[in-house]
Amino acid sequence: MAGANHFDKGKVELAQVPYELKAAVARVLMMGAKKYGRDNWREGMDWSKVINSTMRHIEAYNDPNQPDVDPESGESHLSHAACNIAFLLYYEKHYPELDDRAKPVADSSDSGWITDPTAPATSFEEAYPFRCESCNLLIHRSNSLCPSCKGGLKSCDSA
Repeated sequence: MAGANHFDKGKVELAQVPYELKAAVARVLMMGAKKYGRDNWREGMDWSKVINSTMRHIEAYNDPNQPDVDPESGESHLSHAACNIAFLLYYEKHYPELDDRAKPVADSSDSGWITDPTAPATSFEEAYPFRCESCNLLIHRSNSLCPSCKGGLKSCDSA
């Protein structure tokens, strides 16, 4: 190979990111700049707002009764979801204090809570040891609230 040396071993290859993704996120950012002000998102916000927005756009994209594009912006719901994920990646690094996701329940030997929800479950009952106090759904052991209604949990062993 002829030419000058350039030491880039181990550096991120940004050219690997598809143009379609970069352009889609840029279009959503441009629309956001008009609505909220340029770079407003860089000021940070509660992660749950961004997570909820991401989930709404994914659900809208997946819903056969809704158009694939956001009616306000005319951009794909996937573009909005990708932009929100970019925000979350930025917030992980720059705004960890705004992480308002549900936190694990404190360990207590008599609480009935699994102390290591990442350990493999050996049975269905071990994987889903809780019921929601409000809607009575079975709840996976990694949750501290009911994902459906945000209700509190009780052990399935409870009377």
